[in-house]
Amino acid sequence: PRRALLPALVPLLLERPIRVGDIVTIGETAGVVKKINIRATTVENWNHESMIIPNREFIVGKVVNWTHADRTTRLVLNVGVAYGTDLDAAKKIMLRTVEQHPLVPRLPQPSVWLSGFGDSSVDFVVFVYAIDPAHRLTIQEEVLSRIYREFAAAGIEIPYPQRELTLRALPPELSAWLTRALGSAAAPPVETPAPALPAPAEVELA
Repeated sequence: PRRALLPALVPLLLERPIRVGDIVTIGETAGVVKKINIRATTVENWNHESMIIPNREFIVGKVVNWTHADRTTRLVLNVGVAYGTDLDAAKKIMLRTVEQHPLVPRLPQPSVWLSGFGDSSVDFVVFVYAIDPAHRLTIQEEVLSRIYREFAAAGIEIPYPQRELTLRALPPELSAWLTRALGSAAAPPVETPAPALPAPAEVELA
């Protein structure tokens, strides 16, 4: 009966926690509110699929409305540089790159902060704002691409994860083969057969 639907519909109409055109996240669904009906609300996700969500979920569930009061949203971009980098120079490049992007507003002001020391990099976090959620992916891609190019031009390295491997108690034959193979890495490649591993010992079962 329609009366049973009123407790969920009335708060949507009076309190208006969501409106047509809002960008929302409810559960694992994120998208744009397209239609609010008596029984359910239609949300179009980023794959252009229409998700039919009962109105009750917007009252009792956890809902994030990205555009309820303001369409401005913040992006958090993580950037790492190699140890030994001039941190002030790297910070200036990142901040200048963000400020020069045409879709980034002057207010709220973007900022760059040193966030920590990783295994292979000195880590920064870049806070940048988008005045429309539809611009988020464009800003993210273009800012990161520009930072990469500016770092390369300035000789600033973005490191990749590195791990040290320590081998102990190797068989003498394998140790000698590795020494020859690594020692000739700079020379023209020569096929060096790996030493044959000893056959497993046979064990008689009583």
